[in-house]
Amino acid sequence: MILSKDQIRSTGDAVEFDRRALDTRAIINVTGRLVASSHDRELLRLRRTVFGLVDEGSSHVVLDVNRVADIDADGLGTLAAIYKTVVRLGGSLTLVGSNPRLRKLLAVTRLDTFMPLVPHGAVAAYGTAALGPLSSFLERAGQARE
Repeated sequence: MILSKDQIRSTGDAVEFDRRALDTRAIINVTGRLVASSHDRELLRLRRTVFGLVDEGSSHVVLDVNRVADIDADGLGTLAAIYKTVVRLGGSLTLVGSNPRLRKLLAVTRLDTFMPLVPHGAVAAYGTAALGPLSSFLERAGQARE
């Protein structure tokens, strides 16, 4: 059973979030651009969305960034800050996606040493078991979408 589902939308090429929470686990699908420019408020909203889920009891968070069209230093900094805070609070954050540019940026900045990007291909090939303890949640969340 999904405890909460909401969509946070903005106009233009801003970021969209689709969040789902179950027990202590949550998934947030991120679509759009994680860049500072005029959408700095979107980065703040992403933080608030994740921290809101953590406050509600979700200690294991998956950010599906497969549909992130663009990301800059501020977007990477936001992901790193979210990761650091969630881990400090005793939780975990997993990035899922197959975006080659994001993978390269994570490698160049060495953020991938503590915040790896789990490829969608691994999830497709091995099922959500590739994500470890989040696998059963993601399977149920996928079934609930249908």
